[in-house]
Amino acid sequence: MIVAAHSEVNKAWGVLQPDHNYKAMWDMLCLFSILYQSIFVPYRLCFNEDATGGFSILETIIDILFIMDILFCFNVGFYKKGYLVMARKDIALNYF
Repeated sequence: MIVAAHSEVNKAWGVLQPDHNYKAMWDMLCLFSILYQSIFVPYRLCFNEDATGGFSILETIIDILFIMDILFCFNVGFYKKGYLVMARKDIALNYF
């Protein structure tokens, strides 16, 4: 596994650092989506209710968000033993 030295960190084009504010905001959005799903999916299954109107649109958006999260995670570096890894190949291997 290749570990990026400090001078190599900025050479990874399009890869976000794991401590970036965008990553924190994205994680918060995913957290609220998970909380919503953890309440409404069991409710809909237990009472055989379908999502209608705005809830249907919201749940479709949340499903798309989770698909986008997979792609987003392939573009965020990670730390391994204190070193920042920004190589796409290593990020993909770590994510899998």
